[in-house]
Amino acid sequence: MFDFTSSEGTTMGKICQPWTCSPNPHVATDGCKCEKYESDAATGTATYDNAALKPLTVGSNKTLLGKGSNAGIKGKGLKITGASNIRISTCHQHKLTADINEQYVWGGDALQIDGGSKIWVRGDLILIYALSDGAV
Repeated sequence: MFDFTSSEGTTMGKICQPWTCSPNPHVATDGCKCEKYESDAATGTATYDNAALKPLTVGSNKTLLGKGSNAGIKGKGLKITGASNIRISTCHQHKLTADINEQYVWGGDALQIDGGSKIWVRGDLILIYALSDGAV
C-alpha cells in the first residue's frame, strides 16, 4: 500500500452544509462554493488532508495493477487528462484508492478522467470507491 495520508499536511478550513437531507447530510469543503451558491448554508470548520486534493497524474500507455492483499493507494486519487491506452485494475477486490477525505464533498476524487481514449477501469472498482459526493 502506498500511503499518502498526511504526506502533504492538513488544512483547517471552512466547511458548509448546503444539503438538508437526513439523517447525515454531506458537508463540503467550502472553496468559496457555498458563499457563492448556497449563502444560507450552515458553516463550520474542519481539518482535512491536503494530499487528497492533489491527485497522482496517470500518463498514456500505463497499467496500474494492484497485486497482493495490501495493494493500493491511500490518501490520493488518480487523474487522467487527455491520455490514452490506460488500464486500471486490482486483484481480489482490494482497494485501489482509499481515505480521500470521504466525509467531504469537494474533498478529493478517487478517479478523475478529463478526456482521453482507450481507458479501461475494472468495473467493480467503481462500486467500491465511489466517494460520498458521488464523484469517481
